[in-house]
Formats: sequence, C-alpha cells, structure tokens
Amino acid sequence: MRVNPNDLSKLAFIYLILFGLLTPAFSQERNIVGRILSNDEQKPIKNANIVIEGSDKITTSNHLGFFALEVNEEDIGPLIISHVGYTTSKVEIPEVDNFKILLDREYKHIAEFDLAYFEERELAPVEESTDSLDAKEVSAKYPGGWEHFFNDLGSALIKTSFWRGLYESGDSVLLLAFSVDQSGILTDIEYDHQIENSDSITIQLKTLKNWVPAMQNGNPTSQFFKLSLKWSEVFSTEITAPLPLGGMLAFKKFLEDNLKYPIRSRSLGVEGRVFVEFIVEKDGELTEIEIVQGISSDLDKEAMRVISLSNWVPGSRRGELIRQRVVLPITFKLR
Repeated sequence: MRVNPNDLSKLAFIYLILFGLLTPAFSQERNIVGRILSNDEQKPIKNANIVIEGSDKITTSNHLGFFALEVNEEDIGPLIISHVGYTTSKVEIPEVDNFKILLDREYKHIAEFDLAYFEERELAPVEESTDSLDAKEVSAKYPGGWEHFFNDLGSALIKTSFWRGLYESGDSVLLLAFSVDQSGILTDIEYDHQIENSDSITIQLKTLKNWVPAMQNGNPTSQFFKLSLKWSEVFSTEITAPLPLGGMLAFKKFLEDNLKYPIRSRSLGVEGRVFVEFIVEKDGELTEIEIVQGISSDLDKEAMRVISLSNWVPGSRRGELIRQRVVLPITFKLR
C-alpha cells in the first residue's frame, strides 16, 4: 500500500490542531486540596461543607480539616464554605493546588434577658425532641426551647445576686459568651467585663440542663452563643438584695475574726474559694446552707460553719420582705 506524502502532511496537520486544542482543556483540570481551620485557634474544622458556587460539586472536610475537589475551566464560581459554628465564607478558587482557609467563629445572639422582670413559672414537662437531624446544619437547642431556657436561666441567676455587681460597677448590662460543646454541655463561659459574683454566675450557668448539641452533616459539633444579661434601673429601686448585718465591710471583719483555717488543710497548703449557697428567710434566718463548689471536706465544713454564725438583713421587693437565695464565696488563703 502506497501512502501519499501529501496525505501524511494533512494527517500531521490535523493531529497538531487537535492536540493544540485539547491540551489546554486538559491542562485546566486539576485537583485542589484545601484545609479548613479556625481563625482564632488554628484548629481543624471537620465536616464543613464546601461547594463550588453555581455547580453541583460539593464535599466536606475530614477530621483534620482537609478536603479535595476536582476543578476545571468551567468552575468559575467561588468556593462557599459553611459550618453551623462559623461564619459562612466565599473564597475565590486559588491558583495554587494546596491552600488554607480560616473561618471566624459565628456567635448566635440570644435576646437580651432582663432578670428584673423574671418570674419563675411552672412549665409543661419537656418532651423528647422530634426534630429531624437529616439537615446538613442544625443549631443547638435547649430542652423545651427558649421558653424553658429563660425560665431555667432566671431560676439559676436569681440565686447569684449578680445585679449587685452590676450596680456597683456602674453597668446595667453584662454580655457573656459561651459554647455548647458536642456533648451538649455549656462551657467556655466568658464575660465582656468582670463584676462581683461573676464566679457564682458561672457556677449557676453550669447547673442548667444539657443542650441538644448542634449537628453538622449528622455529626454533633460545638456552637457558640452570646447573651446580654440585664438588671433594669427601674427594678433596682424596687428590690433590695439581702445583705450581712452592718454591710459587706462588717462581714469581712466578721470573717477575719471567726474563720478558722483547718489544721489539715493548712499543713497541706490547700487554698482556694468555697462557694456556699443558702436562703435568707424573711426574718433574716439562714436556711438550706450547702456547698455548691468546694475544695476539701474540712474547708467546706468550716465555710458552712462560719456562714451559719453570720447575721443577715432580708431582701425586699417593693418594700415587702422576701426570702432570697444567695451564693457566696468564702476565701481560704495562707499567709
């Protein structure tokens, strides 16, 4: 079989044209590998959703925060990265094949809570949640919803006398941030500024029921919240918190004179604060004295003993005496 040289030239020309057209197209197809990290702690964010806008290409990050996608010249849209605990971000597809993306925490703001108008109520029992967990991103939920959350929150905070710290600091609002971790436990509690009794607020917040944790692609994950606590000025004139007889300075002197450091804890060098909870009855009597956060058995007993010896002036609401619960720290410090 004879081959015409002209035919060979034509075939070569066609091959070169096809190769020249196809090669650029193939060269645009590439695999990109990204890693999703938290901006504050540089920790991996797992189960984040990554999608190319305008396409059906979607993937999720693994436990180390890595993800991989195949892109080509048709994928011109940015990457959209979303996670229930972080701010949704849009990132242009990088020219490099390996890169990092940092996400900022997204705090879900809860409505301002004014304890001045709180009245504890008997609510219907909490029914087991029937919410679907099939959605890609589901927010954390308090058992029974927000109504139960604010009722339980008010019942806990009313024990702390935190309004006294707000009043003395000249503020009327305390902003706190917290996390609900993947087990549904409220943790990482922080305040925008320190006030008296903030430690007792933390203790009471941790007595609340466990939440139903946030879900990310069917997996429990942490979510972040912010809450403004308020004690309105109009109510601060209508309620008087219980106080030690003679005031706080007299109470401090009372502790100095009556608090005895247990020999065992002194010899072991044990120090710290014991939080004692009690009720100041309408006649000033102290009842239901108990430890809400202790250090050691002998220090706890001594804290309860000295509290039981103290005299208190009961609180009042609109001029009428009322029984109120108080949480008070007793400090043990070696000199």
